[in-house]
Amino acid sequence: MARKTGVGGAVDGSACVRAWKIVERVPLDTAGWCSASPGGTGGSAPTRRAGNILNQGSYGAYGHTPARMPNDSFRFQGVCNDGTEGVDSGVSGALCTGCDIRIPIMEGRYVHHLVQFVGSGAWTIDTASASDATDPNPAPGENCSLKTALVTAGSEAGLATVTNVLQMRLVLLSKPARYADSSSSGRWDHAAGNLDAYFIFNIHPDDFGTHIPTKNSILRVQAYVTASTYWDVRWMKVEDIILDVPIEGSPDGEAKMVTTEIRCKWTGFDNAASPNEGCIVKPDTTLWWGTAP
Repeated sequence: MARKTGVGGAVDGSACVRAWKIVERVPLDTAGWCSASPGGTGGSAPTRRAGNILNQGSYGAYGHTPARMPNDSFRFQGVCNDGTEGVDSGVSGALCTGCDIRIPIMEGRYVHHLVQFVGSGAWTIDTASASDATDPNPAPGENCSLKTALVTAGSEAGLATVTNVLQMRLVLLSKPARYADSSSSGRWDHAAGNLDAYFIFNIHPDDFGTHIPTKNSILRVQAYVTASTYWDVRWMKVEDIILDVPIEGSPDGEAKMVTTEIRCKWTGFDNAASPNEGCIVKPDTTLWWGTAP
C-alpha cells in the first residue's frame, strides 16, 4: 500500500489550509490495584479498562479571518493527498474552542491563523470529503498596522497609529463545558462555553514615557490585517509590559534593537460609572460579539 503525503490535502469549508491534525485520546488516568492482582515481591500491576474517548484537533491556514469561530458547531472533514481518506467528525461533531490570528509584520510572512476544536460524538478515521476551490491570495504582513485609542472613565480618545510595530497576535477563545454521561456513548462531549480573548503586540519603542501604554489602561484596538481592513476590538486591558534591552546583542557582537511586548486581555465592558458594552468586529465589518458601534 502506498504511503501518503499531506500534499493536496484540504479541510472542508476552509481556504488556504496549511496543515491539520486530530487527536483521539482515551484518558486512562484511572487504574486499580487490588488483592486480586498480586505481583509478588515486585509489587502489584495496575488494572485498566476502557475510558471515555476525547476527540480534539486543529488546523492552520493562511488568511486573517477563520472560517470557524469560537463556539461554532461544525462538521470537520480533513483529507490527505488522495482527497478521500481522512477524518470526518459527522454533522455538528466539532466545536471550535479557539482562533489564534498572527500578523507577522517584521518577518513579512503571510497573515495566518490556527483553529482549535473539540469533538462531540463519534469521529470516523477512514473516509472524508474535502476540497479547496478558492484562489491562493493571502495577505502579507508587511502591509499591516495598528491603531489604538485610550478609554478613560468611559470616554474614548481618538484613534492613533502605533509606530514601529513588529508583530501582532489576536487570540479568541471559548471555554466549553466538557461532560460524559450515560447518553454520551463512552465519549466526552462538549457544549458552548464562555468567551475570552487576548491581544499581544511588539514594538521598537522610541520613547519609553510616551510610546509604551500604561498597565491597567483600557484600549480600543484596530489591528489591521490589510492596508484598509482590520479587527476592531472594544476593549483590551493592558496586563503586562515586557521591556527587552539586549546590551551585548548577538554572540558575534552585532547590535540588536530594544523591544517591548505589550500583553492585553479582553474586557467586554469599559470603565465608565455605568459600564458600556463593547464589541468585536471582523475585518469584513461583520459583528462577531457585542453591541454594534
